[in-house]
Amino acid sequence: MKVFLCFMALAAAMPAQTPPPPLTPQTVVAKTSDGKDITVADVQKMLEETPPVVGQTMMRDPAAALTAVFLQRDMAAEADKLKLGELSPWKEQLETARENILGTAMMRYVADTYPVTPQQTEAYYQQHLNEYQQIKIKAIKINFKPEVKASPTDLENAARQALEAAHAPTDRSEAEAKKIADEVVKQARGGADFGALVAKYGESESKDFNGDFPPVKQNSMYPAEIKKAVFAMKPGQVSDPIRQSNCFYVIRVTEVAAQPINDVREDIIHTLRTMHVQQYVEELRAKFRPKILRPDYFYQLNGAPAPNKPGN
Repeated sequence: MKVFLCFMALAAAMPAQTPPPPLTPQTVVAKTSDGKDITVADVQKMLEETPPVVGQTMMRDPAAALTAVFLQRDMAAEADKLKLGELSPWKEQLETARENILGTAMMRYVADTYPVTPQQTEAYYQQHLNEYQQIKIKAIKINFKPEVKASPTDLENAARQALEAAHAPTDRSEAEAKKIADEVVKQARGGADFGALVAKYGESESKDFNGDFPPVKQNSMYPAEIKKAVFAMKPGQVSDPIRQSNCFYVIRVTEVAAQPINDVREDIIHTLRTMHVQQYVEELRAKFRPKILRPDYFYQLNGAPAPNKPGN
């Protein structure tokens, strides 16, 4: 009790911590080695101009990421002073890089300027209703303690099994869990109230949320085995036990319906624009596809012998 009171007194004596001020593009978030300010806008510009790996490093170790950016810029500036970009092979490599970047920019432009009409969106939605189904379910989870099997050829899986076994909420074996799951399926298909079965047998999150899980969609994060089983079922049907690494699920489908078009409209527009870009590129490929007159020459480029023609 004395320790608690001393802690409270110390906490009261400490100044209250105020939240940091909100960030704006002009907020200074770092300084260069020579004392120049680095603002939020500066960092955002760097992230737009550099590969994604720089952004990942920026979150983990911002000093290292900024150092790498400034180092690259300094070396490039020195190379410019020496006019290295005008010498081979750097001149040709710079032109190739420029062409690649502009080609990517052109594809982005083709996508962004392609007008997708509400009629196109509606038509695609109606033609692909199966892709936008969402299936509401209730599920019963029955845990077991995984058996740890050493595998020198699959160390990652063995480590995962060991971790799951160490944190298993039960000492029940897989065989015992399967027996319970089979009994749940038998009762559910025999007409027992599924909600009552959840209350009796459900464990972990299925118990905590009365068996209610988020709807299953084609793009949701459910395991493939669960998606496959659920999308093959109709409302009211109950699945066989679905095994996962440390549990079995027994699932009942309660409703099958399509997601509202407004929930998927942006995804459809993105898909239609992607399809348009693919068509654009395929048309260009057909336009510029050359006729090869001497294939034997091209085979020799990588040292491979030219294939014999039939009859030779």
